Amino acid sequence: MENKSPEKLLAEMVRYQKKLERNTKITSIVNIVLCIVLVIAFAVVVPTIRVQMGKLEESMGKIDRMVQSVDEFVGNANAVIVENADTVTEAMQKLNGIEFDVLNEAIVNLNNTVKPLAEFMQLFQH
Repeated sequence: MENKSPEKLLAEMVRYQKKLERNTKITSIVNIVLCIVLVIAFAVVVPTIRVQMGKLEESMGKIDRMVQSVDEFVGNANAVIVENADTVTEAMQKLNGIEFDVLNEAIVNLNNTVKPLAEFMQLFQH
């Protein structure tokens, strides 16, 4: 290190202090500006977020109601299907119980019985 006179050292310390003071002022100004920007951003963003949250809650309520409606519809559809399944099964069992050969034979026998009776009744109409 070189020997500096006290005046030079003092002058150098004053310059360093001024430089430090200038840097501190710049840092303070930047911090103040950042705080102002953050406050403005929050002032703008927070109400928007609150509005969006309100809309989101409203939408969620609508979705809940839609889900309940779909659940009701599915329950009702299931009940109708179960009711109709029993009815259709019962009807199919009754249809399967019909002996079509016996039914056809009975129709032929009825026709054979009614035909002479019809011919006999025609004699009285003239």
